[in-house]
Amino acid sequence: MNKSAGIMNLFETVSSIVEEPFFLFFLQKYYIGLSIVSIINVFPLAAENLIGKGIFTIWQQR
Repeated sequence: MNKSAGIMNLFETVSSIVEEPFFLFFLQKYYIGLSIVSIINVFPLAAENLIGKGIFTIWQQR
């Protein structure tokens, strides 16, 4: 059982207990927060790779 399936099961349980609008609001905020965190974590790596490839390409063309 992977993590995302476990999280979705948890959300389904919570949504059956809590009112729908509140749950959807929470879900949106949670996913927005999660995506921002993942972008912040991934961006430095991606930038480093792009800059590295750019320098390497320029160096190759000489």
